[in-house]
Amino acid sequence: MVYKSQKTETVPATDFAKSDVVKVLSKLIRCRTVSRPDAKLMDWKEFDKLHQILKDDFPLVYQNLTCEVIGNGNLLYFWKGQNSDDEPIFLTAHQDVVPEGNTEEWEHGPFDGDVADGFVWGRGTFDVKIQIAGILAAVENLLKSGFVPKRSLYIGFGTNEEVAGDGAVKLAEELARRGIHFHMLLDEGGAVMDQLMKQIRSHVAVVGVAEKGHVNYRLSVRKKGGHSSSPANPTSLGILGRAMYRVERAQMPCHLAVPMKWFFDAVGGNTRGAFSVLFSNIWISRPLVFLIFRLNPKFAAFIRTTHAVTMCRGSEAANVISDESSAVVNVRIMNPDDFESVSRWLKKVIRDRRVKIELMKGELQSSVSPIHCEQFENLRMVINSIFDDTIAVPYFMAGGSDARFYSKICDHIYRFSPAFLDFDELGRMHNSNERLSVENCGRALDFYMTLIRRFCSED
Repeated sequence: MVYKSQKTETVPATDFAKSDVVKVLSKLIRCRTVSRPDAKLMDWKEFDKLHQILKDDFPLVYQNLTCEVIGNGNLLYFWKGQNSDDEPIFLTAHQDVVPEGNTEEWEHGPFDGDVADGFVWGRGTFDVKIQIAGILAAVENLLKSGFVPKRSLYIGFGTNEEVAGDGAVKLAEELARRGIHFHMLLDEGGAVMDQLMKQIRSHVAVVGVAEKGHVNYRLSVRKKGGHSSSPANPTSLGILGRAMYRVERAQMPCHLAVPMKWFFDAVGGNTRGAFSVLFSNIWISRPLVFLIFRLNPKFAAFIRTTHAVTMCRGSEAANVISDESSAVVNVRIMNPDDFESVSRWLKKVIRDRRVKIELMKGELQSSVSPIHCEQFENLRMVINSIFDDTIAVPYFMAGGSDARFYSKICDHIYRFSPAFLDFDELGRMHNSNERLSVENCGRALDFYMTLIRRFCSED
């Protein structure tokens, strides 16, 4: 099925309102809302500061919507619609950001919120404080215009998405306790990519309809250590190093998951030359497409369970041979793989009984949301109304989001961030010099205003 650009009614914001979004985003960046696995180590005063900015800059939101704090700093807003029989929609994002890394590599301070060269700079600009600013600015503008929703709207901002914390879990549990089921939920996710693949003629808005699971495996080796002056090689770390090398050299089998089948169906008719034939006939061309995708790590992640060795520990001193060495393998898992199949694969690849493999914390792939439905069609039309020469296509999100925690209270969960990016801009996320263009700030406001009107009006 090919999704071609069709227009829906766009409700553009004024330039003044767009400049306000830039100002608010700049303020939010100055809040160092870094999340930690241990909530006790988080600076909750920074979250309080962020909450105060929202109260000050969006007075109509706080006057007309119900706003609650659920758990430790998680925000839940409710805009009551006129028709209580309609299921509400839910827009969600997160307040927290990852640490800034090496500050010397930043052109502008990571928490200064500088506006320069047509960009807002700082940690969390794209991931995802623009969505907080854009969503609330859209509601503020709609309230100013006298808009009254027919369908109710909920908005939720968790506090610890970046560390897979329980902020969104608490929001989901509270909403479930109240018996609420949503018509549609939209969280962060894919964006509009400039030249996602050079063979595709249009810009591509990738909308996540599912996300990979994630699981960590601990590899460990125990062997008598001692002083480095009289080593009994191989040491525990040497044995572990060989195991890590074998794991990194190997790759798990490729699979054509349902979201990626939909992806190829959608882009096939918008692709140049031989790729149009390949993508439009994926049931025949699958082996060749897999070969092409395996050559690029960005695309390989969409067709297989991926893994990376991310942590390693041995001796605490240069002249001491450790009794135990360990490493962590982070796995992004997709169906039909599961925890057991990955464990078996690791054992087969490592081929060394001295290496112990332990399953740590993990979650399987999320459920897959439908695309042949009113919800996806309306979302697609909103995207096309904001972004010209764009096709909106479903895809399998390799990263994680809070969206997966809401699967019990919503059957139509989508992951999309309203921004026009290239791979250079995308590569700044979780990296030095994260930034978002002023133009994208305006797009975010227009997108959320149009989305709310589209989903919450009678028509």
